[in-house]
Amino acid sequence: MTIRIVHLLAAMTCVCAFNIDTSSPIVRVSSVPDSTMGFGAAVTLHQSIAGPRILVGAPKAEGKDRSVPRPGAVYSCPIIGSSPCQYLELDENAVSPAFKWTSTDVDRSDQLFGQTLVSSRGNIVVCAPRFKNNNSIIIDAVNGTESRSYYAIGRCLLFDGSYKKGQMFSTDAASGADNGRLTNYLDFVRPQFGFSAALKNGEELIVGSPGYNSSGGNAFFQTFSFVMRRHKNANLNLKFYDAYPPHEGDYRGFSVAIGKFFTLVGEPDAITYAVSRPKANFVTGKVDIFKSVNQNAQRLELLASVAGDKEPGAMFGYAVAAVNMNNDQFDALIVSAPFHGSLGAENAGKIFIFLSDGKEQAFMDAEEIVGPSKGAFFGLAVASLGDIDRDGFGDIAVAAPFLGASLEGVIYVYRGSPSGIRTPASQAIKGTDLKLTSFGYALTEPLDVDDNKYPDVLVGAYLSESAVLLRTRPVVSVSVSLTAQPDSVDLDKPNCVYNEGNTTW
Repeated sequence: MTIRIVHLLAAMTCVCAFNIDTSSPIVRVSSVPDSTMGFGAAVTLHQSIAGPRILVGAPKAEGKDRSVPRPGAVYSCPIIGSSPCQYLELDENAVSPAFKWTSTDVDRSDQLFGQTLVSSRGNIVVCAPRFKNNNSIIIDAVNGTESRSYYAIGRCLLFDGSYKKGQMFSTDAASGADNGRLTNYLDFVRPQFGFSAALKNGEELIVGSPGYNSSGGNAFFQTFSFVMRRHKNANLNLKFYDAYPPHEGDYRGFSVAIGKFFTLVGEPDAITYAVSRPKANFVTGKVDIFKSVNQNAQRLELLASVAGDKEPGAMFGYAVAAVNMNNDQFDALIVSAPFHGSLGAENAGKIFIFLSDGKEQAFMDAEEIVGPSKGAFFGLAVASLGDIDRDGFGDIAVAAPFLGASLEGVIYVYRGSPSGIRTPASQAIKGTDLKLTSFGYALTEPLDVDDNKYPDVLVGAYLSESAVLLRTRPVVSVSVSLTAQPDSVDLDKPNCVYNEGNTTW
């Protein structure tokens, strides 16, 4: 009888994606004790001239001009050391050659400066969606007193890494130049320009304005989106493109993202834009995919639309993100509906993962992930993590910021794979472990701040007035093999020697 010993070769790669280190978080807190400035409502990692920095939006903060109540602010926090976060004079350093406003023409109080905050390749965009300008002056016919009417048009500022002389931009309505597109002053009573924004490669920017074209300030809104392109052949050239004609009440522009979702004939490098309409389609929500027709066109072209499971009020499109999860050269579209729920599980939340079919300008059927429990608001924030474990597939973070008895919050990390998203989540990072509440209210795309070739993650927790940097550890690959000599044993022929050759069997 012969027994053959099989050569065993096992290759084990530790790609479990538990590589976000929670043992040594870098926590930055508001410099004002017991404040309610909303510090952590928006966060971004910024590659400044002096090195990487943590930028934190505090949209209810007091500014340096105390005559303006709660204009909002942005703070810059160090990654190394214990120095406090510094107030950045961004709003004060804005230049606006296109807008001839005086101090009496605008109202910066409660403008939510810092609610929208994005950074890419050294450039920063920060917005104040409730910035107000004076649209009309009313004089009382009896006593001659004068009053002013202010509309929440919103505005954004674009800065480079030096934080100096930010370029301000807003809707064309703000400068009074409608270019034939704005036909009535009611079109821009409450556009809230800058409610959302996405910046890619430091030069592609899309800004959402979900309150555009309101009807006399009532509950019915039309919506609008703008795209800014910074051309390399000009110092700064802002171009705004109209989105596809909106519909009343859609809230188009509530959230936006930039990605490569499809192959466009003759345009292999075309950038496409995802723009959500969470109250479209009888309040069940939609997300549209656009492209800019060309650099000189004044409109965006609609390529495709996706819808959720048609649950009214779920806010499908509350947040959107683009990430290549299956390494097929196209981005998947991640859409959240944080108000999704059922009886006994209200506001549990849900996310939808739409993989691109590439050539047909359409998406495959969505994969859905439902939030863990009632009141979690799973998907209130979603973000691409890039390839955080370096396995070749993009990963995402999904926040449930109010999960827990004390609203501590949890962030779930999902890995990509050849077939798309892998479930269940590979890592759950809990606010309770960090002694925070509303952990995950804000997420941002990652940046490698410690030069270990793995992107790091920044999280906002505004109820704790905190921002948390979680660094990512390298993934170790281990290969194990087992061989045997000889490769077979003949049980009828003693040929095994042991004990220094004194015994055979």
